[in-house]
Amino acid sequence: MEDSNKEWRERKKRKPVHSIELKKLAVEDYRSGRKSASQILKEYNIKRETLRCWETQVAYYIKGMRDKKRYSKAIKIKAAREIEMGFLTVKQAMVKYEIRSKQTIKNWIKLYHSDTPAILERPTSDSVEGEEQLEQKYKDVKFSDIENQLQQSRLKIIALETMIDVASMEYGIDIKKKSGTKQ
Repeated sequence: MEDSNKEWRERKKRKPVHSIELKKLAVEDYRSGRKSASQILKEYNIKRETLRCWETQVAYYIKGMRDKKRYSKAIKIKAAREIEMGFLTVKQAMVKYEIRSKQTIKNWIKLYHSDTPAILERPTSDSVEGEEQLEQKYKDVKFSDIENQLQQSRLKIIALETMIDVASMEYGIDIKKKSGTKQ
């Protein structure tokens, strides 16, 4: 008896699943101006973000993108780079590369994050136009990052050498290793 009640409560918590036809009708009403967004939200008991998602889903449905799409590694890397460097937002990348889900792009960004070697791999021949411009901007960004890291490393070395010198003077012990001595 308890299991059936638990099952019923779980089903009750779930939001109703709306068919693509219903979503299409709601989006068409909204876009044509027959109904306002607030009317649609109230009528279907949904949130504003859900309506935005429906708009994207309907656009893909109309384009005939109902089947699962596969993306080349080059496209994944390029999209991740463009978002990471601020050239595109996630939504802009979804439209540009015809990607249905934000989570797909977020996964690509995690997978091909600039700190990992995977993003440094050269994309294959099926990359899109503007690769050279993007590559140059990417190199500029990476070069400035490397310069910053080098500067920080130099400052760290100076700080450590200063600490060693101060400790040597204060304790009267020669801490620095002399070359050619055996340990």
